[in-house]
Amino acid sequence: MTCAFPRNASHLLRACTGLVLVFCASFVTPAVCAEAGPTAIAVDIKMFAYAPKEITVAPGTRIIWTNRDGTPHTVTSTDKSFASKGLDTDDKFEQTFAKEGDFSYTCTLHPFMTAVVHVRKQSPDVGAKSSSLAGPTSAAQSGIRTNELRAGEGPKVRNAD
Repeated sequence: MTCAFPRNASHLLRACTGLVLVFCASFVTPAVCAEAGPTAIAVDIKMFAYAPKEITVAPGTRIIWTNRDGTPHTVTSTDKSFASKGLDTDDKFEQTFAKEGDFSYTCTLHPFMTAVVHVRKQSPDVGAKSSSLAGPTSAAQSGIRTNELRAGEGPKVRNAD
């Protein structure tokens, strides 16, 4: 017994396949486009501190500060290149860093609150992952070999024969 499809079934099958591909592409395209655009990094203001206190980003990165405290705070650069108004609880302030440099900032209401944004060009092989300081913090975590001496050991000296 043979089963024959109507003559226009192949056209219907192609049309459905095309729709499935378009549907799948609609989910992939926004993710690809989002990575190509500027990056945004969140900094929280909580417990009278900026978190993280120090961050390294690529030029063009946008930083968004959010006040999580019940007390007003500001985000004001020490060189006065940017400054927020007083931020109440859950208020936000944004700044895009277009050029390289080190940008220290403080809360003008609480001068002991300080932090810094380091803006550096990223090397091509590093990519977007290095836009913050969330990487390894020790040689052991990063896989770098060190020549550490254990307690009581001196440097290894090789005798010349």
